[in-house]
Amino acid sequence: MRVLVHGLPPDADEDEVRSVFKAEGFVTAVSFDIKSPTGPAAKSAEVSYSSKQGVEGALKRLDGIGLRGNILKVVREGAAPTRGMPY
Repeated sequence: MRVLVHGLPPDADEDEVRSVFKAEGFVTAVSFDIKSPTGPAAKSAEVSYSSKQGVEGALKRLDGIGLRGNILKVVREGAAPTRGMPY
């Protein structure tokens, strides 16, 4: 069960992403997308949870939060892109 996270700071690392997303449940893995759709100024990642509750919590409470000056966009894996959004 995964969420996709767009808009991470370009130098964000696994420990930082894990520390933010573990508030919603047990994070089993964090992997970064080398070809971020948001361009070189931001980074994307997949965050895997051990339960559906972690995914639902991340979608409800972490979408739109700020991280070091960047606004995160958290979407369900496989969700269609939102119209008008750059990612």
